[in-house]
Amino acid sequence: MVNKGGTLLDGVNEALSFPLIDQFKNYAWTEVRFNKPQYEFIRKNEFYLVKNLAAKQPISMPASRPDTMGAAMVKATWRQMSGKDERQRYYTVDAMLYNPETKKCDKQTMGLVGFHIAHKLKDFPEWVWSTFEQVDNVARGPGANNSTPISFNNGTQSPTTTGGWANRPSQKSPPLLPIQQRIPAQVTRFNAIPTTPAGASTQDLNRVYQELLHDTVWQHYQLVITQFPAKPKDFTTKEKGGIYPQDCGQPFPVDGCVNVALETFLQSKGDAAGAGGNSCMSCHYSAGKSDFSWVLQRRSH
Repeated sequence: MVNKGGTLLDGVNEALSFPLIDQFKNYAWTEVRFNKPQYEFIRKNEFYLVKNLAAKQPISMPASRPDTMGAAMVKATWRQMSGKDERQRYYTVDAMLYNPETKKCDKQTMGLVGFHIAHKLKDFPEWVWSTFEQVDNVARGPGANNSTPISFNNGTQSPTTTGGWANRPSQKSPPLLPIQQRIPAQVTRFNAIPTTPAGASTQDLNRVYQELLHDTVWQHYQLVITQFPAKPKDFTTKEKGGIYPQDCGQPFPVDGCVNVALETFLQSKGDAAGAGGNSCMSCHYSAGKSDFSWVLQRRSH
């Protein structure tokens, strides 16, 4: 699922959900990466094989300590850069994308629109989960002008969104729809970026770090929320009768931890009910026996 020549983006369906189509009628593409400690742990134990993984579950990946780096996962969503995009506002990579009309792969410049960072720590065995977005996802962010494209919103109140979205695709992929059949999603933020406590809220921290990162591409990104276990010793896997949130280390916040570019259609509790909840820890709790890794749980073979 990787190649030697660079990035191969292989997924358009969001986790347990549907594809996201941007305002230029292009699909957003998603990838998951492990850091070296997590990769080496999986490779050494051959947990990419179902028989080995199942025999050792629940597994426990290496945790970071003051002098040792432990497991970390990054999940990222990218969208194809158009001629109208202000590319200096995006971290970009070149990637190979499948074109459903030519049935060939083309090299395209992709802009990062959202990403999760999950990091396992010695004192937080349920991991610490942070999610970030590019600032122009659903409205024009700091430093934008009136012509700056918004990735997933048309700049009006129409169509009306319910649960943070409208115009969800009618089917999962594959197949990829030809561009003339695609309808851009209309996305709004259902769960506000925290403004409390005053002076130390997520929005306050964003202003501080965006200033520190001034004149770099990262000034155009923002932390949406961080979720962590408040009582990390309280953990029982779902398979052994555990119930979220009390048996998942008492997550804080309990819900509403959602990235509009990665969980577009699961922003509300009602929409996310079938996916295990609208937060990182509630969803990944169902993969607790694989140490919260859905990629390992679903892609071992």
